[in-house]
Amino acid sequence: MSDASWLTVVAIAFGAQLAVLPGEKVQFIIAGLATRYHPLLVVSAAGAAFAGWTALEVVFGGLLQEVLSGLVLDLLTAGMFALFAVLLFRSTPERDHEGTRTDGGVLGTGGELDVKILLTDRQVPNVLGGFLPIFVMMVAGGFGDKT
Repeated sequence: MSDASWLTVVAIAFGAQLAVLPGEKVQFIIAGLATRYHPLLVVSAAGAAFAGWTALEVVFGGLLQEVLSGLVLDLLTAGMFALFAVLLFRSTPERDHEGTRTDGGVLGTGGELDVKILLTDRQVPNVLGGFLPIFVMMVAGGFGDKT
């Protein structure tokens, strides 16, 4: 691959990422955490989490391609998107005469980052000045990503 074509691929990938990132949930998490923690800490924890997810996705995707045909993968992908659409539609809150009713969310208290381990009542320790809880939040945020 020539230098010009490599730079073209990098420029297109960079542009595509910039086009889809605004409004992406993990970017909101990062922006919020950067107001409370040093931005380099947030970037390093998020980068480590993204690198881990990417490595798993590459390995898992390669294994799927070896086991399943392209047609089966296309059908599974279409089925998963259809299932997600149905589940998303069914999860919308009920409307009343005042508008959409939600649980109101949770406001932060301004204290230490309180991240609970999924499906347990244990807290993630605030290791390395917040690196571990930020990393766990990024991993959890990436897990729900449909892209």
